[in-house]
This record gives sequence, structure tokens and C-alpha cells, in this order.
Amino acid sequence: MSLGGLQVSTNYGRTATFASIHIRLNADIELIPISPSNTITGFVAFEMRFIKQIQAAAEQAHAILACFERVGIQSQCCGEQPNIPDILDCESHQTPEDQLQYDEKFSHSTHSIGSDDYQTYASLKNVQKIQASTGVQGQSRSRSRISGMKLEYHNHPSPGIVGQWMHHLDDGFELSQDEDVQSLTIWLLPIGFSSQSPGMEIGQVAAVKIETTLSCSVTFRAPDFQSISPQVLQHRQYQTDSDEKLTAISWILNLSSERVQAVITTNGSRRNPLILVPEEVPPFDQVRKLYFEIELLGCRLSPQTTSLWKSS
Repeated sequence: MSLGGLQVSTNYGRTATFASIHIRLNADIELIPISPSNTITGFVAFEMRFIKQIQAAAEQAHAILACFERVGIQSQCCGEQPNIPDILDCESHQTPEDQLQYDEKFSHSTHSIGSDDYQTYASLKNVQKIQASTGVQGQSRSRSRISGMKLEYHNHPSPGIVGQWMHHLDDGFELSQDEDVQSLTIWLLPIGFSSQSPGMEIGQVAAVKIETTLSCSVTFRAPDFQSISPQVLQHRQYQTDSDEKLTAISWILNLSSERVQAVITTNGSRRNPLILVPEEVPPFDQVRKLYFEIELLGCRLSPQTTSLWKSS
């Protein structure tokens, strides 16, 4: 049996899982026991290095990677145990199980050879402040890309991070307690194609725009965003409407690309699903798009599209 990942839980009701989506859904979890009177003070690990083939842009490349072969913990007896804070609402740091299953089903949209997909997830409820990070030269994301975001909350002392937090971009964007995220727009810069879905482009985040219910907005841009031609960028937008709200953000990433989407929750007032019927106009042999939705426990996740050739 090999080590596939690591899960850490804290006295603040938070759990961090360092493992790919596939492993999180399929692996057995083994708890490392410690004495009830002890407090964890550190980790110990045996490291193993290996060479792995990766997809870098449109070319094959090799990288020297490292992983833990075995992991253990250090603990010691303390005179007084750490206090468990009185936090009643930990929703901002909980990932629904069905969200993980959904993200695995559409992993083909980010798949690259030799690289597993990892999920990061954060609630968009009760957000107090949002900050962005750029990459770091020599790492998996360069300084000219948005590598991740940090979200602070009114109802929890700990922030949530989606993507990878590498280099702080600016002072961030603050929201009041009666203000919600109303719109999320993502710009992706294509870097190649999915190895599982020929013709489907994969990319990295170049910019993120957030709008709120109080008509405030912020756009986090990579340093060279203005020099990128709009024609080459992929554009995705998620919007609140009269009976739907943006409630979370899911940022799926691997060694070379990522997919960012909002989780949209209905408020229960919609009686029938909205159906859009395209108008029949010539030319009739052009590519048509079909839109599909998946509903899981009241959450409508992002629509997926496919294309069909339609002829007269």
C-alpha cells in the first residue's frame, strides 16, 4: 500500500486534504493515533524523488518531482490542551461530497498527461475580503497568471484558499456584512489541449472579475493581462438571478492547467426549469450547441456544452 495523500483537521473545525480528486474518492483513510493527552507538534516524513513526464504548453517535458513515501507525526504531553473555539458555523470550510464527485466527472476538461487533478473549494457566503495571488517564476504558475484567491469571512476567523497561494497581488477587495457576490467572471489563457478530449483547450487563469449585490466590483489581473489579445482568451461568467445565488467557488488544478467555476444554488421558488429553444435560422448546417445541467441536492452546477452538426 502506498501513500496517496494527507488529511489534516484542526481545532477550528477545518479540514485540509492534500490528495488528488481520484484518490480522495477511492482511497482508504488511516488515522495516525496519538495519546488523548498529547498535542501534535510536528510532522516527520521520508521523501522519494522521481522523474515524471508532463505536458508543458504543447510540448512534452520531464520534471524531477518529490513525494512522501511515509509520514508520521510528533506529539508531546502538554500541561494544558489547546482551546476549542466557539465557532458555530463552519460551512465556509466544508466541501460537499457531491461537489467532489461532480468535479471528477468533468476532469477531462483539464486533463494533461502525467498530471492528476486537485480540488480547492471555498464558500461565497458571508465573505468579508477577497485577495488574489499571482504565480512565481519557476513554479507551476508564472508571475503573469492568477494562481489563486484567498477569501476571509465575517463568521469564521480562518480564511479559505482556492487555487494556489504564491505571491500576494494587491490589498484586496472588502465586502460589507449585507453584501454578497453576484457575478464571477474568469478569463483563461489557453496553453494546449486536453489529452482526454481532443480539440478541447485547457488553460491558466489570466484575470478574475467579481461583482457584488451593492454594485461594487474588482478585477484581479495578471501583470501582462492588457498585452493579451482578447481573441485568444476563454471567457466564462456566472451570474446571480432572481431565484439563484452564487454560493461557492470550485478551482480545479493540476500541474499545467485549471478550471474555475461557481456553484449556483436555487432558492426553491422556481417551479419549472427554464428551457431555451434556439430559433431556426439559416445556415442550418452550422455547429449548434446543446446545454446540459446537472442538479445535485438543490445545487445547479455550471452548464456543460457540446456541439452537434445539424443539417437540413
